[in-house]
Amino acid sequence: MKPILTLSFICVMSILVTGQTITIRTERAADRAFEQFSYAKAADLYRETLKDTKDSLRLTLRIADCYRYLNLPDSVERYLRTVADQPHIPPIYHYYFAEALLSNNNYREAEYWYENYKNALSDDARTPLKLDALQHLSSFFTDSANYTIRRLDCNTPGLDFSPVMYGGGLLFVSSRTLDREWVKVDFNWDESRFLDLFYLDNTTGEITYFHESLKSKYHEGPADFYDGDTRIAFTRNNFSGKRIKRDDEGVTRLKIYFSTYNEQKQQWESITPYEHNSDSYSVGHPALNDEGSIMIFTSDMPGGAGETDLYISYKEEGKWMTPKNLGLSVNSEGREMFPTLVGQRLFFASDGMGGLGGLDIFSIDLSSDYEPTGEAVNVGYPINSSRDDFGLVANDDFSHGYFTSARIDSNRDDVYEFSFTRSEGERRGFVLDARTGQPIVQADVFLLDTVSQTEIYTRSDSDGAFEVPILPGLVWAVKSGKFGYLLSEEVLVGSDYKADVIIRLHQEPSVKMKFPIAIDALLRMYDSLANLPGADIGLNVHEDYMGMDFRVQPIYYDLDKYGLRPEAVTELDKLKGFLLDHPRVVVEMSSHTDSRAGDEYNLNLSQMRVNAAFDYLISQGVADKQLIPQGYGATRPVVDCTGRECSEAEHQMNRRTEFLIIGIE
Repeated sequence: MKPILTLSFICVMSILVTGQTITIRTERAADRAFEQFSYAKAADLYRETLKDTKDSLRLTLRIADCYRYLNLPDSVERYLRTVADQPHIPPIYHYYFAEALLSNNNYREAEYWYENYKNALSDDARTPLKLDALQHLSSFFTDSANYTIRRLDCNTPGLDFSPVMYGGGLLFVSSRTLDREWVKVDFNWDESRFLDLFYLDNTTGEITYFHESLKSKYHEGPADFYDGDTRIAFTRNNFSGKRIKRDDEGVTRLKIYFSTYNEQKQQWESITPYEHNSDSYSVGHPALNDEGSIMIFTSDMPGGAGETDLYISYKEEGKWMTPKNLGLSVNSEGREMFPTLVGQRLFFASDGMGGLGGLDIFSIDLSSDYEPTGEAVNVGYPINSSRDDFGLVANDDFSHGYFTSARIDSNRDDVYEFSFTRSEGERRGFVLDARTGQPIVQADVFLLDTVSQTEIYTRSDSDGAFEVPILPGLVWAVKSGKFGYLLSEEVLVGSDYKADVIIRLHQEPSVKMKFPIAIDALLRMYDSLANLPGADIGLNVHEDYMGMDFRVQPIYYDLDKYGLRPEAVTELDKLKGFLLDHPRVVVEMSSHTDSRAGDEYNLNLSQMRVNAAFDYLISQGVADKQLIPQGYGATRPVVDCTGRECSEAEHQMNRRTEFLIIGIE
């Protein structure tokens, strides 16, 4: 028997060594991809390595870094959440975690992690700005009722950004392809296409390459026009001949080029580089005054305040002078990018100042020689959102313009149109307790445009006050609510409404708890439930949940699969946090399938699906007594497909696991 045992031992060890070798090779391949800026590929390889290397802090942080560079805050949050509390994590990742939470609208938790980072690294000037913004969120919604925004029909699921008004149409940058594509070109960073300049004809809706003479097989854009739109300044990859050029770190830098339009030949020609381009750092995103004597641009040249700064360059006697940093009234320790000029106002994007998340658009007044005066101001919602917003252009009176936003999760960057109407005035509003007459602080206030059905959100201040903008021909339906109070009846406010707007909230009556109940519904009932006689139900509602629409959405599955999607893990992590905070709450996890297979198969598949979710929660420390995993097959569809052909989207709605509280232990 000994030879057999020895052989078995050798076989097992061989399998283990082989597995370890494969894991090491995969990790090395991931490191190479990361060093070559192939972040999409690197993320896949690091995730594969992590399967066989449990609790690896380095791998988790590398995956989070990949998703940071790919601008996917949902994924950054998911991975950093698993390691944020570890003692040896570098403090900067607390900042990255807070940034991801901010982009995902998790404002309260973001504030907590910014504080953590501030306590560890108090000299980072960004953190006080971020915390101040979170403590004054309502200020970003002050002018929101004056805006109307519209996502343009020309957008694609890829990159569409940095619009410029030109010739009755719109020049913009895009990663799209047209049927005249002549060479396969992919950008290594995120495996998207290289960027080109495109033109949208506003009359016909036709989209074409802007001009072949400005098109290379590498990146072009953003751009700006000057001198009566007869000249253009644009951004392009650094390349020589047909070969792209890299610096000592393997990075292809950006440069600014100029071109002049030949009216007779109807083409752009005489492409010349900016005198202060460099092979060792990038310059790009040019913004010029009408005469072409002033240019503000983005650069990561040495000596700046942050990752990228804004610089100004003056043209004298036909030559561009040495660029000058625009200073700390504009630049931060983060990124300042995508400058544009509207008269004597500079608009730019920043992620180093306080805002709603990601890149936010700011404005600052300029002196006659285009030096910043005063302080930069966040332009607020709805121009800014929790995701990246940048590249704003507008007419001189700011009544109409365009900007770029990544606010739709399924898309990357999109171009939006906006109009701005200055209000005739404002009406003062107050939210009061109907019984005591006392002001209610931080009540939710909703203003619904009764014509367009656009809803604006704000909150009452420390005096219970809020403001209603008055616009010609517009009538607002105003409502308010808060935890522990019933939603108010609406008050209609138009231009003929002369008095203060008074909203009175009635406290919720005491109610008995009825099961099953959704988590968010339970939290809304909390104040009343806590006051019931003998209502010691073990709830410990953390401040993180108060004042928020905390909701665990159903999770969904691919056809004939039971594995957890990445977005499903996000929801399960929310459920995990709630259950760990409330150890006496019992939740049924009900799993379902579509109806395209037999009953027995569907029942087994639904149980496998809910078991996968159950196993994940148990692995995260949730007690099994809090979970009842139950598969129902196809017996409880959201969309009934009996006797008809359902679409794939309808089948997808049925492939789900839902969560309901069924009792308090």
